[in-house]
Amino acid sequence: MSPRFPDLGGDLGGVGIVRVGRHSGYDRVVWEFPGAGTPTYRVRYVDTPIADGSGDVVAVTGDAFLEVLITSVGIPDDGVARPADPTASALTGTVIAEANAIFGGFEGYGQSFIGVRDRERPFKVSALAGPTRLVVDIATG
Repeated sequence: MSPRFPDLGGDLGGVGIVRVGRHSGYDRVVWEFPGAGTPTYRVRYVDTPIADGSGDVVAVTGDAFLEVLITSVGIPDDGVARPADPTASALTGTVIAEANAIFGGFEGYGQSFIGVRDRERPFKVSALAGPTRLVVDIATG
């Protein structure tokens, strides 16, 4: 049996590079981590994006907000640059208004939000290893 959130899912490293892609019937957000293991996660719609730790509201473009929490995210090494977020052109034509890279964790949890256009939509989550990834597929219909 694989671990379930909030159990630790390996040592993912401190940086989750994010990509967005279009597919027939769904749009995909992928976070890829340099470390090992299969991430455990919690993904859910929230009314307001709130930052773990500070409790501050996070400005996220979109009409509905998926909170993405991933375990075993460390602190980036000194000198590691924050990875780029998807460009506007990568988001064009998708139901994804915004999705950000994960740069470090708070008490071992990495957090990001997906801004979804128009409304809450069905979604599916997959955790993969080799390389370590978390995948969120959002229905476009």
